[in-house]
Amino acid sequence: MGPFAQSFITTSATVLASIAASQGFARKWQANRMSRSRIDQLRVEMGNPEVDLARVRGLLLEIIRRHDDGVLATEHVDVVALAPKKK
Repeated sequence: MGPFAQSFITTSATVLASIAASQGFARKWQANRMSRSRIDQLRVEMGNPEVDLARVRGLLLEIIRRHDDGVLATEHVDVVALAPKKK
């Protein structure tokens, strides 16, 4: 392989790695913004003295799950199933 081909392959790999990294950053940034907004909404609900705490807890778990899915871009892992069983 000649020097031009080696240089071309190296440059191409660098460009592709940069594009992949920027897309990962954008996905994480978007997940963080959405999670922050949802948590702000929960804070407003928590100001209500008659708030249903079980519902808020469920919503918080859902926010965390969606955040993890957005950052990791993976399928949902059921955190309840991973929790230790109460005796």
